[in-house]
Amino acid sequence: MNSGSQRASQVPRSFEAEQVVLGITLVEPDTIARLMGRLTPDDFYDARHRTIFEPLSDSYRNVGVSLDIVTLSDRLVADEQMDQAGGRLYLNELMDRALTSASADYYVDILREKTQRRALLAAGNSLIDTALAPRALAGDSRKQAEDSLHKASLALVTSPPRSVHFLS
Repeated sequence: MNSGSQRASQVPRSFEAEQVVLGITLVEPDTIARLMGRLTPDDFYDARHRTIFEPLSDSYRNVGVSLDIVTLSDRLVADEQMDQAGGRLYLNELMDRALTSASADYYVDILREKTQRRALLAAGNSLIDTALAPRALAGDSRKQAEDSLHKASLALVTSPPRSVHFLS
């Protein structure tokens, strides 16, 4: 296995956490209200999951309406994105992955942490590419490196706070 494919297989992601979060929002649509301030489509590494999350978040953000499995399906069909979302059967599979809405914050924390790691990885890769560019000027390279690190640090600083659970 070459180092490029090794790196690709080690990209920080949690397919299962993505499925659980989406499943919870489909089984308990009102959960999206609690998660909206903490999640973005970029928190979903799997393209199908981004395709599914976008209408869920857009509907809530723009109209204040939570989508259930039927209204989400209708929206994906209308937008000609059902295939990109994995199809109706996949949406049903996501519902099977749902745990209780009380666990949603835990899984969102996992997704946010993976997103932050991907931002750091992207910054590191950008630094390597910049340093190895054959005609890069030292000043330009330094500026690009600083910009990459700044962008990655913003992902860490601006991430929503982790939830804290207290036992009663």
